[in-house]
Amino acid sequence: MTRRTILQQKTSHVVEPTLPFTKKKKKAVLAATFLLVLILTFSPSQAPPPTPHNVKGFVFDQGGSGMPNGIPVLINNTVTGSSTLTSVDAPPVPSLAGAYSGTIDGNDGDAITVFSWNDTHYGKTAGTLFSTTEINVTVNMTRAPEPNVTIIIPSDNTTWNITEAFNITANITVLFADGTCNATITFGNESILNITPGENTTNDLGFITQGTTVNTTFSVTGTNTGSSSVTVSASCSPTGPIFSATTADSLTNLTIFDNQPPVIQLVSPPNNTENKTSSTITFTYNVTDHSPIQWCSLIIDGSINKTNTTITKDTNQYFTTTLTNGQHNWSVNCTDQEGNEGASEIRNITVSYNHPSIRIVAITQNIILNAGSTKQVECNATITDEDGPGDIATVNATLYHTQNTSSDPDHPRYHYTNASCQQYGTSANSANYTCAFFIQYYALNGTWECNASVKDLQGLANSTTNQTTVDPLLAINVTPVLIDYGNVPAGGTSQEQTVNITNVGNVPINVSVYGYGATPGDGLAMVCSTGNITISDERYASTPGVAYAAKTLLTAILQDAGITLPPQTTQATSEDSLYFQLGITPTDPPLSLGTCNGTVVFQANTP
Repeated sequence: MTRRTILQQKTSHVVEPTLPFTKKKKKAVLAATFLLVLILTFSPSQAPPPTPHNVKGFVFDQGGSGMPNGIPVLINNTVTGSSTLTSVDAPPVPSLAGAYSGTIDGNDGDAITVFSWNDTHYGKTAGTLFSTTEINVTVNMTRAPEPNVTIIIPSDNTTWNITEAFNITANITVLFADGTCNATITFGNESILNITPGENTTNDLGFITQGTTVNTTFSVTGTNTGSSSVTVSASCSPTGPIFSATTADSLTNLTIFDNQPPVIQLVSPPNNTENKTSSTITFTYNVTDHSPIQWCSLIIDGSINKTNTTITKDTNQYFTTTLTNGQHNWSVNCTDQEGNEGASEIRNITVSYNHPSIRIVAITQNIILNAGSTKQVECNATITDEDGPGDIATVNATLYHTQNTSSDPDHPRYHYTNASCQQYGTSANSANYTCAFFIQYYALNGTWECNASVKDLQGLANSTTNQTTVDPLLAINVTPVLIDYGNVPAGGTSQEQTVNITNVGNVPINVSVYGYGATPGDGLAMVCSTGNITISDERYASTPGVAYAAKTLLTAILQDAGITLPPQTTQATSEDSLYFQLGITPTDPPLSLGTCNGTVVFQANTP
């Protein structure tokens, strides 16, 4: 009892000083605190480093007696995380039984906790660190079960193949109390090593009595090449501080290696494919492997054709190459970064790429158009196809002026299309075709081109061209063919007669006229039953309604009629008119001329 009285006197002396002194000390502390805040706010210097502080006190059992020497005492600085392990070490003086002392780094004001324990109970007391701190601990709380973990299989620095699943086995020994426990496995690098699919990372160990050892096993699998650590930890309930057990154990440098070859799946073309559409073939494959792929090579007829060093696993990859006609075999080989080489199956492919060709294109030369109508022009082609004439699907042709192209739309002045040329003869591997075009009279003169094209049943196409010339065409059409002046009295003039003149050629023209009675150059307009009409009595104008006296006199020699006609460019014709009138000079005595006939000649000239 004397010892306990001394401890109370010590506590009263430290914690509860006299009131006047306490008030003054509070003021001093506040002032110091305010100064400290200013220093912390405005000073760039860091907080002082931790320094050694002494912590001492007594450890009591549940009855208040000092614990025997050797009982462990743990001093923990909850601010810095540092701790110091000491023990009860009292001199053989009854009043000092249970005394301990220890040194821990820290700063004044740090929160600390002091623990002490024996095999069945523990105690803890929280306090604040000062230059010398006195904290007493009473060991009066029952210790919780503490699981001690030891990995027994495998050992550090073990290696496995990436395809192998293997076990991690640990012994769990429960110390100091009974409890319900579990064990959990974690991995330092889950991309290298992880729990086997379908397994759990935590195993329920059930209820374990104090001092009993159980083992637990985890199935793990390599997921990539490399090294990883493994940790097995355990926990039990009821929970409490762990003072003695090692609750986790680790393995280091567990290495996963790969000695398995890549697996290659050929996608296309299928085995025994016959390709008639092209000699350029795209080969598709994908590759699966545990390690990155260094390269894959396309093997054609036993030799490397192409190599790709940028490979994405489990995704379709492609090689494109050109093969000669005939039978070939192909496969794909891949090598991973571990040097493992895998080979696919071998497939066969036949290339029958017989592109049709046009050997000859013959076309009508020096085309003279038909005035006012169409002209048939033929463009003939000889098609060769190694698969025979039956492989020819379509033959068509375009005929166009060279100022245009084959693909331009049709136009009667400069572009024509025949979409279905006619076959007119075959041989073993060729056929003859004729492609007819009906060319309008106003089609452009100059150089024209025929483009003959062929496509076979595989969609393969070819074309070739040849040129010809369309000649200039100067031509007119005059209506009506008869100028009928009717009955004209002596000294009188006829009604005005309209003559329409149409450009039925393909170039611009000027219109010229002259006239005669019976023969050219006779100076007559008409020859009558009983006399003649002088050529100057027949007149014309290029606009209607001009007075007879003002009209142009027809002559016996060719003269410009004052009309220029461009060529027709569309379906609308290019035409103009002349307006003729006849006058009869009176005779003395008056004479009846009877029926009169003459000729007016219209001629197209180059402007």
